[in-house]
Amino acid sequence: MVLPLPAKACSVAIVFAIDISRSVSPAEYIYQKNGLARALVSPEIQQVISFYPDGVMATVTVWSAASQQKQMVPWALLHGRASILDFSRDIADMRRPYRFDLTAIANALIHAGQMHLENPVKCDRLVIDISGDGVTSVIGQHPQSIAEGLAANGVIVNALVIAGANPDPVRYYAEQVVRGPGAFMIVADGFKDFEEAMLRKLMRELAPAVAMLDTGE
Repeated sequence: MVLPLPAKACSVAIVFAIDISRSVSPAEYIYQKNGLARALVSPEIQQVISFYPDGVMATVTVWSAASQQKQMVPWALLHGRASILDFSRDIADMRRPYRFDLTAIANALIHAGQMHLENPVKCDRLVIDISGDGVTSVIGQHPQSIAEGLAANGVIVNALVIAGANPDPVRYYAEQVVRGPGAFMIVADGFKDFEEAMLRKLMRELAPAVAMLDTGE
């Protein structure tokens, strides 16, 4: 992956990648999208975003099977309350484009990495914020090499894992998905815990001391 060099700069760019595979019910999809939307407009996150003079670039995609990934909310510069509220409303309005298909985490990572290439603004720290409730269900597919390739090109892969499935997705994401300097994982105790887990994740992800780390060699 060769990253583009647009003229303007920002400190952090985040791709939020939400799992909509067949293990995710309609209600669980709503918990995810509304949880992200509400976490972003919380006073704590608005305050953290305000620390960045150039704002934070963000976009939202959903993913399922190998050919089922779709950017749902375009890249937006979060810079002040109005822009954050607009972005949050767009997330809350997202209608699920796919359902009842496989879990292709490797393809989701490839797609999210491509979205960073398409970001019109150059940002110092590139993050993929992937959420999921299960392991890859595509035979022969392993996301580890994709995650490592992204990390080698300066993209941090963080995860929000919804616990409870068997095989254990928490261990799987830790071993196969989370990669890059300062990368981490937050665990939600079921979909009803998604909003609170996302709030904790964003607080850590956007903390200036973390987000401004040098990810170069």
